[in-house]
Order: sequence, then structure tokens, then C-alpha cells
Amino acid sequence: MRDLLQIALAYHESGYHVTPINQRKDTEKVKYDFPRKWQKYQTEQSEQEVRELFAQKCSGIAIVITKGMEVIDIDTKADPTGKIADQYFEELVFTGQNELLKKVVKVQTKSNGFHLIYKAPNCEGNQKLATRKNCTEAAIETRGFGGLIYACPTPGYKVLNGSLSQVPELTAAERNTLINAAIGLDESKDTEAPEIVAPKEFPTGNITPWDDYKAKTDLLGLLESYNWKFVRDRGGDVILSKPGASDPKDTDAKIIKASNGDPIFHPFTTGTAFESRRNYNAFQVYALMEHGGDGSEAAKQLLREGFGTPVEVIKEQEGKEELSELLAFVKSTRFDINKPVIEEEAILTVTLEGKTYKVGGKGQLGVITGAQKSGKSLITSCITSAGLSGKRGLLPFDLDVNGYIDYYDTEQSKFFYGLTQQRIYKMGGLINNHPKYAAYHLRRLAKKDRLNAIDLMLKGRTDLSCIVIDGAVDLCEDFNDVKASERIADKLLQWSDETGGLLLTILHTTKQMNFMRGHLGTALQNKADFAIETIQDKDAGVYTVKCRESRFAPFPSFEFTRDEDGMPVYENGMPEPEKDSWTEPEQPKQEYQTIIPPPEKVDDQTVIPF
Repeated sequence: MRDLLQIALAYHESGYHVTPINQRKDTEKVKYDFPRKWQKYQTEQSEQEVRELFAQKCSGIAIVITKGMEVIDIDTKADPTGKIADQYFEELVFTGQNELLKKVVKVQTKSNGFHLIYKAPNCEGNQKLATRKNCTEAAIETRGFGGLIYACPTPGYKVLNGSLSQVPELTAAERNTLINAAIGLDESKDTEAPEIVAPKEFPTGNITPWDDYKAKTDLLGLLESYNWKFVRDRGGDVILSKPGASDPKDTDAKIIKASNGDPIFHPFTTGTAFESRRNYNAFQVYALMEHGGDGSEAAKQLLREGFGTPVEVIKEQEGKEELSELLAFVKSTRFDINKPVIEEEAILTVTLEGKTYKVGGKGQLGVITGAQKSGKSLITSCITSAGLSGKRGLLPFDLDVNGYIDYYDTEQSKFFYGLTQQRIYKMGGLINNHPKYAAYHLRRLAKKDRLNAIDLMLKGRTDLSCIVIDGAVDLCEDFNDVKASERIADKLLQWSDETGGLLLTILHTTKQMNFMRGHLGTALQNKADFAIETIQDKDAGVYTVKCRESRFAPFPSFEFTRDEDGMPVYENGMPEPEKDSWTEPEQPKQEYQTIIPPPEKVDDQTVIPF
């Protein structure tokens, strides 16, 4: 190729900033490398710099795009159909822009694409204008300030119209016409259905007002009511010009079909209420034009106008569904004399002097009650450990379970919660986590959150044999309030019935009258299936356990003491707990390390730390 210095200087004299390019030798395709730091020529360039850049032979010339200049780059190889250039030029011809197309400098590129070069007061930086479906590379884009283009006489580049020495100055409107014609061919969002986020605080029913409005509204007619003008039908796409357009054939928007079949409005111009190059369905058009984009107000108005299922109907339908479910449940409980009455299975029992007494069964609610520090948590721990170990524990309780046990502690500090759980494992002779036992510490939560947390944990559970809640008063907002107490008692009954598990909870008694505390105590006393009471004789160091209430025959009272570690001692031939029968094989032997503090002496009286 001949020396390009003189041509580069001619470009420079015409006001261009240029840089040499060199064909790469490491690729079969024609690709070029640029000099380092060419970006500095975006703002200024001297003749001497041009002479220095082109002092040696090079493969071609590139023009650095400066402010006020712009190039529309049509890349046919980025269009699988190869029709993007023809469609673009046809669009301009149809809208009567033949003279504008002749006005710009038109250059053919090496890939049989085109560069349309012009100057305008509203030129921008590089931007993608049109991308074909399922493609990522733009078929039409601009080269603005900060970009560059290859220029004649670089191989493959040829001026077809106009002269690079006299690049025309377009008006802002003319430049926008060229840009919009390209954007109108963009297919990147042609199947993208805009998402309608349900307006806040607005109920949805069988048919929402926005879905009903979309289905019944002619999108073109709606837009025409807001002065958008139909231009033409282009292969199924409806082309529109915006309100107040200077030319009725201006291409400013289109109506397309989304992947879900909905008609979609896609504006690609500025200066309207709509955001350029975003998709809108009929409801969104209505909400923007009539309610400033407030979807909630738009939905309410449409509901008043008869679109969608009215709120009252929705609530009525929901109410009917709830009543239907309620009636179905009630009918399912109808007594049938032909079906045998099966005695409730007891899984919690007490064995005294060789006789076993039933205490509590599946789906029942039981309360462990007593005065403060009377051993309620200890009794509960013994029952839980009996269920984990599968055999009688340190007290004469048996808990026969084949499912899971959940334990919810609502009141103890994290330290004493940990001690209680250690004690349960130690009583059962266990050293590893039981695969069917889970204990949770809920003290940090507010009372209503504790209640909600347990409700979520138990929802849909059918694998539970026993649920322990220590204690119920910490779920109740006010245990002296009748309604609040009744709600908690009902919730405990619901949990036991729905899960089919034995539910045990703990509640204090009053010091003076030995009643269960507050209205909550009254409610539980009336509704619980059984109640086990513990009484402590502090002087003798003896604890008495008795059956306070029971649907089964009451078991006789029994007594126990506690050793120096606070563990229960029942002197009636109770066997020592065996080693854990389900312990995982090949586990390293380790001694149980308790962190239970030793008893303290207060006024010569031993205080047990449980």
C-alpha cells in the first residue's frame, strides 16, 4: 500500500484527528492494531503529531471521533438474516427521508456494512441501537466521542455518498430521525413482557383488575386516545409517531407481541411521559397516563369501573372456602356407632411398685406445675431423657416414643439452657447428639415472635412424638388477661392435635393458694388432659411428685431426693440407666464433662443449682 502520510495530513487539514493502524499477522481475518495512547487525540492533535504517527508505513487510517461528530455503524454480519441494512434504509425511504439519507456521508465497510457520518449538536457517546433476536452483538450502533472508525483508503472502505472533507451538519431533529429509525429495528426486547408487581395493600383474587383491563383493552386505541398516531404496519409490528410529531411519518414507537402473547408498547423516543426503550402493557400505560404511575390507585379505580373481581367478592369467596373447610372438618368428626371406640394410647407412664399407670397419650396436652424452684424443670428433664434413652430414667417415668422430640426453652438464660440440655443427656447416659431430638432457645425473641416461631416449626409436622415447651407463660402477652390466656391454651391444644404429639408445658403455681398462675393457669387447668405437680420440702430436702389432674386413673404420689450434683435419687429399686443403645459405632470414648456448678451453702442449708 502506498505511503499514507499525505492522506493523513489532508484529513488533518479537514479538521479530523487521525491515527495509523496496522494489520495483525497472527490472525487469518483482517484485524488491525492501534498505536498506544491514541485516546489523547480525542481532544486535540497537531500536524507534527500526525507526521510522527505516519512516519513509517502502515496498513490504514482510523479517524478518532471528536465532540460534535457521530457515526451510525451498520454491521450486517451481526444480523443472522443479513437484512438489517436494507430494512434500515427502507425505513428512512418510507418515512420520506431520502434527502436526509443523501445528505450524510455514506461509507461501505470491509464487511459490506455501512458508516453514516455526520455532525449534530446533540451527538452522544457510543451506544447500541439495534440488536437482533437471540444475538448479543449490536447490528446497528453509534460511534461517538471516545470511539473511532476505519477510514478510506484502508482496504475494504469506500465512500459511496458525500465527501469526508465536507461532513454535513444535521439539526437535532434530523439526527434523532436517523437514530430512531435504527432503534425501531431493535429486537432485543421484542419478547420481553413487563412484570406487573401487585400494588401494595391491594388484594388479588381470581381476576385482578390489571389482568382484566389488559385482556379487554385495545392497546392501539388506548395510545391513540393519548394522541399517539398510527404510521404503518411493518411485518406485524405497529409503528407509531409520538404526540405533536413534526412529521406524521416519524418513527417513535412500536407495538409488538410479547412471548406471553400480550401486546406491548415499546417507545424509543424521548420527550414523552414514557421511558425510552422500555416495554409497557395496557395497564401500565393507563396507570402512567391517568395516575402518574401509581399502580395501586389505578387498580382501585379500575375495580370501581368493573374490572377484575371486586374486593368484597374476593373476601366472600375466601370466607366461603374457609367455611367449606371448617364444615368438612366438623363433618369428619361425626360419631359412628358402628366404629369401635379405641382407648387412647398412653406413651407417658409411671411405674410404681410393679404397677404401670397411664399418664399422657398422643395428641394430649399435659402440664408440669409447682411452686418456684420445686423441681418442675427437673421432672421435665427426666421425662425427656426417658424418651431419648428408650428406657426408664432416674425417676419412675417411661416415655415410649418412635418419632421426634422437640424442646423449646422460652425463659432460661443461654447458660442455664445449656445446663438443662446437658442434664437431659446425662440422665439418659447419652454422650452424642440424638438423631431425633432437637432443642431450641427462644428467650431472645419477643413473646409473639416465640409463639409464631413455634407455630412455624410445628406446621405440617407428623413425625413428632413429644413436644416440650418450657414454659407456656412466656408465650402469653398477659397471663392475667382472659382472652390472651385462652388464645395460648387453644394454641397448645391445636399443636398437640395437629401434630399428634404429646405436648408438655411448665407453669408455676401461686404461693398462697397453690393455684396455677393467672388466667392462663385457669385455662390450662380446664383444658389440659393431665397435670403433674411437684412439691419441695426444703427442710427435709425431699421432693414429692403427685398426679394433680388426669383423664386416666391417677398414679400414686412418690418422693425423691437429689444428690450433691443436683441429680434425682429415687430409692425404690430403680435400675441405673444403661449406656446409650443408639450411640454411633466406633465413637471415641469420652467422659461426660458437666459444667453444673456445685451446691452452695446459704445459712447452713444446701441450695441445689436446679
